[in-house]
Formats: sequence, structure tokens, C-alpha cells
Amino acid sequence: MFNPKPIENLCDYQCFLNHCMPICAVNMQPGLTSNQRFVCKNCIKITHLPVSPLKDVIQTIEKPIQQKLNSYEQIIAPYLELLKQLYGNISLMESIILQQLDQMTTIVNNWITSIKERGEQIARYNFFDQLDLIITKQQPKNQLETKQCYFDLITLNKTQVKQLNQYLDPFKYFQGYSKFQLLLKYIIVSQDQYDIKEDFTFSEKQRLQSISKQKQQPLEQELSGQQYNQYPLLKECSVNISFSYEIIPKLTFEQGELCQALAINYNNTLIAIASECNINILKINQSLNQINRPQLLQSLQKIHKNHVTILNFFKKESLMLNFLVSGSLDSTIIIWTPDQQQINWNALFKLRDHSYAINCLLISQSSRDHLMISGSADKTIKFWSLTIQNSWTCSQTIKEHTSYVYGLSINDEGNKLLSCGNDNYILIIHKSYKQQWQVKQKIHNDGISISFITDEIFVCQSIEGTLLTFHIMDQTNGEYIKQNSFQIQTGGKGNSLYFPLHYNKSKNILLSKNGHNVNLISLATNSPSDCQIILEQAIFFVQNMIFGTMSDDGNLLITWDSKSSEIQFRKYKEKL
Repeated sequence: MFNPKPIENLCDYQCFLNHCMPICAVNMQPGLTSNQRFVCKNCIKITHLPVSPLKDVIQTIEKPIQQKLNSYEQIIAPYLELLKQLYGNISLMESIILQQLDQMTTIVNNWITSIKERGEQIARYNFFDQLDLIITKQQPKNQLETKQCYFDLITLNKTQVKQLNQYLDPFKYFQGYSKFQLLLKYIIVSQDQYDIKEDFTFSEKQRLQSISKQKQQPLEQELSGQQYNQYPLLKECSVNISFSYEIIPKLTFEQGELCQALAINYNNTLIAIASECNINILKINQSLNQINRPQLLQSLQKIHKNHVTILNFFKKESLMLNFLVSGSLDSTIIIWTPDQQQINWNALFKLRDHSYAINCLLISQSSRDHLMISGSADKTIKFWSLTIQNSWTCSQTIKEHTSYVYGLSINDEGNKLLSCGNDNYILIIHKSYKQQWQVKQKIHNDGISISFITDEIFVCQSIEGTLLTFHIMDQTNGEYIKQNSFQIQTGGKGNSLYFPLHYNKSKNILLSKNGHNVNLISLATNSPSDCQIILEQAIFFVQNMIFGTMSDDGNLLITWDSKSSEIQFRKYKEKL
């Protein structure tokens, strides 16, 4: 029934020399740390350490644990049998309750159908009979028909309520039972005092209108509490649109598995797409003039242990050009290196300092240094530096956020960093002359993604995905202050955690995912205090599970959505 299982996932451990090969043995010498214990075949060849095979060590550890488990199974066996019988009885009760609910659902559906059928009967008329009434100037007896209709409705409602009450006893203590009874009361209360022999009096109408008003009040209060006019709307340009992204119909790639991350390399020839725990590398035609389907170069499998959430290509002119970095829900970051032909990628480094999911990761494009920055559900921001030995190490950790880190953005100079998190705070972080990063300002503002527009302007998207808040730098003290908020009403609410804001400097376009829409917003920044914002295009998707990114030159927009289950390509086109 039970088998020994280590708390640690031994597959996640590397050898002490980081060869990126499976561990096969254990160094049994005393005084070593856990990171120095495991070795691979290459370690053994190089160091000739006295080691014990990993399998033998595991068997030695698990033998006494298995004996304890066997004794425990003998003790719990009779109790488990009784609990199985108890579970069977609960399942039987569940079946009875579900049958009761099915009966009630059928009654209400039939009730609705009967009322609609009566309406359909009233709607049908004989054209020639009605024509004769007009010609002979006779009035139809609408009053008698109204009374009869109302009487029929009373009879139907009372019959159906009586049937429902037969099935309600088992649910008296359920949440929602009192509201259910209140709805039945509303249906009956408007019928009890109606006299079929008298006209439908004005006082009776007033009473029913009062009941209807009471039922509508909570909804009106809810709508008034939302304060829709609190923020100016994002201006949508429906005339004289300056550009749009047009889909390339035949340039698609089928992707049935969940794709939460996409990345394009520096010259738009390679695309990396997440496929749940795996990564697919695609090659596309550089000019996009020829309509050819993307070519799958390689599928990077079984390295990440959970869904891939972040993908980024290294784009600086260096030896790391077209290297790929990935982050995952398994809390690891992997750097992948291509061969010379850029056909095969291999895992070069696996960084494990985070303890929970990687939510955001960026690569500084500054020419001064090689730097990666990651944000995690473990509430930390980590800075990764390339050492002289060409290995990556965590050089600094910031722990100012008190909940999940959601979004990161770095300026062009590489000396200012923005972060936003689930604690509803934005951090403005500066790099000091000692190459250390320090939090200079905290702004209370909820946000799920964030992006620099210029060094003096940044924008943050709300956690619900419907609000863009712009902040500008105060020239007197260098701190950022809130300037404007714009409510996006082009698709409803929708989480955009793994489809973050993306500002494209070359085209001056802000890419923002909102509900069922991918929005393309143009920005005209005449001065830090004058930023004109125009919604140029809103691309609608049937479902709101959408992920995507844009190329550096702004010419290519790629998306994946759960409805089409394919990678779609759109090309930038200016309007004449």
C-alpha cells in the first residue's frame, strides 16, 4: 500500500560540478553539504572520488522505513475497511440528493416551458378573423383574455410550487435554502388576493410594482457601487486608424497543449513556445512574404517538471545571442544553448534559488552587463549575473514584496527596475554605484503587469486587467506620481499574468491583454505630462485564455488561444 518516498525530488538535483547529467552516485565522506554529495559519471571520471552507487544508498535507507510501513498497514487495515463502507453510504446519500435535484430541475424547466408555450399560443392569430374585426369595427375582448391568462398562470404556479415543496425537505439546512423559499414567496404573493370577478385594480398594480422594485433594489445598489465614471475611458479611434495587425491565415502552427509563454528572437527567425512542461522551437521565414508553415526544429522535453510560464531569447550582440531562458511553475530557471546551426538546444544551466513558481523574468539589454532578473511566487526578486567562469549566480535578492511578485520592467539604461505584486505595491528599484539594487520608492497601486514607456513614464495594468494607470516622474524629487487612469472596456475582465504589458519602442505601441481582447494602443508622448493614448485595434478572441508577444521591431504579433489551439501570426500594416 505504501512505499518509501523521499521528501526531496532527487531528479531535480545536479552533481556538485553542474554537468547537467543524471546523478548516479553519492559521496559518503563526512562533513560535506547536501550540494556536494551527488556526482554523475563525468564527476567520477574527473575526480576519481570514492562513491557509493545511488541505488544501493537508497535501498539501505528505505529498508527500515519499509518495515515500519508494513507494521502500520496491519494496524490500519480494519479501520480502512470500515471507512470504505462509510464512503459507500455517503455515495448512496449523494445519489439520492442528486436525484432530488434532478427532479426539481425538471419541474422548473417544464414550468418555464409551459409559460413560454402559453405566450406562443397568444402570439398566433388568424389574419382573416382579425381583418374582419377591423372591417366591422369590433373590439377584441382583451380584458376577458387577460383575466383568463392570469388565472391560468396562478393555477400553473401553485401546482408547480406544490410539486417543488415535495423535494425540499433534505435541503432545509443548505446554504441558499432561505433565498429559494423567498423566490417562491415572490411568485405566490402576487396571486393570493387577486379576484377573477373584478378588474385588475390600480391598487393591485401598485402592490406588484412595489414587490418588483424591492427585488431590483439590490441590483441597482450593486451597479451604483461600481462607479463606472470614476476613470476616463481609453479613447478608441474608430476613424483614421493609423495601423492594424492583420492575420496571416496560412501561417499557423497547431498547438493543442496549453501555451502560457512565447518568445521571438532578435531577427524574427526563431520562435519559442511553451507546451505545458515542454518547449517547442520553431523556425519561420524571415521576410514572411512566402506563406510557409513554421518548421518545428526541436521539442525540449522532460527538463521542467511543471508548466513553463516565461520564455525569453538573449538578443544582445554577444556570445549568448539566441540563447533561450525559461521559467516554470516548478520554481526553476533554465538557460538553453543552441548549436552553431541553431537547430538543437541543450540545457546549459539550471538555476534553483527560487522556492515557488517563476511569474516573470527579463533580460537586461544594457550593454554594460549580463543580467537576468526574476520575480516569483516566493515573494522575492532575484538578480542573476554572469561570472568570469561563464556561469550564472544569484548576486542579490530583494524581499520587499509581502506576496507574489507578478511583473517586472527595466529601463533602457539598465539602472531602474519596476516591480508589481499581489500585495498591491509597486516598487521602484535603482542600481547604485556599487552595482547593488535598492528600493527607492513604494507606490500603493494594484497591478499584475508593469512596463516602462520612457525613463520618466511607466504604466501598470490592474489585477482585473481592466485599468491602465500611468505614472510620471516628478522632476523636483525624482519620485513617480500617479498621472492618469484609463478604463479599458473592450472585452471585460481577464487575468493577464502570463501575458504581461509589452511596450514596443520602435512602433510606439503598447500591447495589453484584456478579457477576450488583445489591445494595440498607440502612445504619443510629447512631454512627460502630455501622453495621448489611443486604442488603435482590439483583436477579439472567443475565449479569454490568450497568451502572446510582439517582435522587437513591432512587425510581428504572435498569439495562442485555447479556442483555436494554434499559434497565430499577425503582421503590422500601416493605414494609408
